[in-house]
Amino acid sequence: MSNADGARRLVAAATALGAARGVGALSIQAIAQEAGVSKALVLYHFTDKTALFVALFKQLSEDSTERLRAAAADGDPLEAWRRLLHSEVASGDLALLGSLSREAEVRDGASEAAYRAREGGATVLAGAVVKQLDLRPRVAMALLGCALLRHIDGMVFRAGSSAAAVGSERERAAVDAEFDSFALAFLALAG
Repeated sequence: MSNADGARRLVAAATALGAARGVGALSIQAIAQEAGVSKALVLYHFTDKTALFVALFKQLSEDSTERLRAAAADGDPLEAWRRLLHSEVASGDLALLGSLSREAEVRDGASEAAYRAREGGATVLAGAVVKQLDLRPRVAMALLGCALLRHIDGMVFRAGSSAAAVGSERERAAVDAEFDSFALAFLALAG
């Protein structure tokens, strides 16, 4: 296994562990156990927990940006946006991303560029929705993208986990109702 493969495997293990049990569960030992490797191997790839957290944050941000861009490329980007809110994986990853963004060592340096990339992905999705509905935006597309991203993040961060995505039918209906309310406001700005 190459160094890059080893690091990716550890970040994947940290993602699974963190999405399931929260950022507080992310000790070097716990990540090593999740990956089925020694603690020494984790420290070989990442000098300390901060380096691992930064790598995890960057990967989660890239994954989020890719999901936004994939939703934009979907044949029905409005519905793809709704599906993002119900995705267990996306919601778990975003909840972990939000928790990591509150860690001082991650905030210093890694978070600003990652957030800007995610805003770019959300702007692409906003543009796809506007195009799908043949609207003429009243505000800059970047502002629509920023609002869309804050909506997605806000719903996930408020839930604090992936519970909103995989909860009861009542919780799913509440997510849909909030989506519908926000989508109407979005459409008013976009058209």
